[in-house]
Amino acid sequence: MSDQLLSTAEIPETLWAPDIPLGDKVPKGALSLPTILSTAYVDTLAEMGLLEQAEDIENRQSGRIGGIDPKESRDYFAENFSGSCGRTQLFCLDPHFTFKTTRDALVSIFSGGKLTILDIPSGAGAGTATLLSLVAQLRSEGVLPRVDLQINVVGGEISPTSRSIAADVFQKLQVGWRDCGMDVQFQFEDWDVKSDESTGDLVEKWEATFEGRTGLLLGNNFSGFLGRPIVKGNPKRWIDEVNGQIRMILIKVSSKGFSTFWLEPATKIAKEQFFPRMDAVFDRYQRIAPVFKGHPQSFAELRDPVVEDAHFAVRSTGAHLEPTHHR
Repeated sequence: MSDQLLSTAEIPETLWAPDIPLGDKVPKGALSLPTILSTAYVDTLAEMGLLEQAEDIENRQSGRIGGIDPKESRDYFAENFSGSCGRTQLFCLDPHFTFKTTRDALVSIFSGGKLTILDIPSGAGAGTATLLSLVAQLRSEGVLPRVDLQINVVGGEISPTSRSIAADVFQKLQVGWRDCGMDVQFQFEDWDVKSDESTGDLVEKWEATFEGRTGLLLGNNFSGFLGRPIVKGNPKRWIDEVNGQIRMILIKVSSKGFSTFWLEPATKIAKEQFFPRMDAVFDRYQRIAPVFKGHPQSFAELRDPVVEDAHFAVRSTGAHLEPTHHR
């Protein structure tokens, strides 16, 4: 008998169909986004006049990472939001059992009680929206019990357009979450990772939600920016420049004994530039530590939530940290 809290065989086919061969270069199987998330996404696209742009399946591989400019934020939402959702689902649901610890951590963290999440950078909300919607669907299908769960989400994001989109998507999802016993309060705050003051403000707002709660830091899709050179041709990267700000957040995670999921697209820049530097930051802490070695990479096909019968590849890598006294 498996000692996993949730075995691969227990994942419903509405989220993971293991026997479908869709891609030539990825293992067999197909992810589908949670139903309420797909519906909220398509409805928001339609309201924003972005549905036609989102229906161009070729855009899924554009590699957009968003940005502070309104057009960049809208383009990312139309073309790559679903990919970010799929990457989060692949990391946390872990159908290929690549990471080995993230699926049970998901079940444990969202088991009930009170939870606070810091989502950085939150973008249009893909990361946390996927986590919560995954748990809601697992509850709705009887895989997980519907135990009352109160969740506070604090998102840090520099783009006002993305913050507005995230709030709209979360507003649409609230009823579905509530129906599954999950009361979700959310706030998306202006955050500039390059600023000590802005980071201090964000941590303070997150700290205001701590009382009586377990916690999760969700780092998501930051390597595209932080792995870049500050000046072309110079080896120094943005992650080197904002090392202190990231540590400011991790100090709070360490002192409170919170969990961390830090996930990124499985790109060369994430593997060679971002995570080696992040590992050096993680190594500074004794109260939290990675629970698996290195940064394994997982690949899967995702059924497109916009284009019927279409699919595309998602690739995920990352780190999972837990308090050392839990190990």
